[in-house]
Amino acid sequence: LPELTQEDHEFADAALPLLLDDPHAEVRAALADALHKSPAAPHHIIMALAEDKPDIAAKVLGASPLFMDAELVHWVQRGGRAHHMAIASRNIVPEIVAREICVHADEGACRVLLTNPGATFLADDLVLLAERLGGDAILRTALLALPALPAAARHILIEHHAEALKSLAQERGWLNQTAADRICTEATQKASTVVALKVDKQELPGFIEHLIARQQLTPAFLLRCLCSGNIPLFETCLAQLVGIQTKRMRSIVRSGNMAAFSAAYRKSSLPEGSFDVFAAALSVTCQWESLP
Repeated sequence: LPELTQEDHEFADAALPLLLDDPHAEVRAALADALHKSPAAPHHIIMALAEDKPDIAAKVLGASPLFMDAELVHWVQRGGRAHHMAIASRNIVPEIVAREICVHADEGACRVLLTNPGATFLADDLVLLAERLGGDAILRTALLALPALPAAARHILIEHHAEALKSLAQERGWLNQTAADRICTEATQKASTVVALKVDKQELPGFIEHLIARQQLTPAFLLRCLCSGNIPLFETCLAQLVGIQTKRMRSIVRSGNMAAFSAAYRKSSLPEGSFDVFAAALSVTCQWESLP
């Protein structure tokens, strides 16, 4: 359309609405093919094509530069799979639109979104997506391939993967339910510790809150942290359980004062009977690390 004269533009503007009313879908599809990438296309025509059959709507939703973010959000919320797939494949998918796809779209559209280099995400939306659709193996792989995947999302994917392996083992008769549950729980806890050990300081408090909310901040998890020599992680976890600043908990843990540590421990939700185990592990780890 840019190469047309002003008079031609006026004629086209008058003629295009007639094509929208054509009863033959092929005509409207041809119109979408002609206009879907044009920045000079009449806005109202593009909007009308988005209201057409899913295959026609997908052509403009997937490429037209005329859509505002709010309009794309509207179509993710209102549209079906064809709309979601088209929007997820756009050259640029801003965070606000990506969030709606994570909330409303199926596995196929979310896979397209995750492999789209033009899509940007908020960390919370990736956690939401991992929770909602992490049971899909291909989507799990796509999520894990993201360089900035939040630790909370990674942890959720570990849980989904463990559940998938447990179901497979039971279906094939390799393990009974009791054994499968035990192995799944142990493997998840070990993997959770590995994830936690790699979390940076800024993300760590949020990840610990995530573990607490999912009741995954268990004595076994904390003992693994402590016995692996990661005392800073242990201190941060215990501080959030007790409700004091990490700096204060660090002072208690590293003071060597078992009375102070006992008082802090008993304010947490950890089992009373596990205190001696933690005290012994802390004593050995502090000596090994030569902490002041």
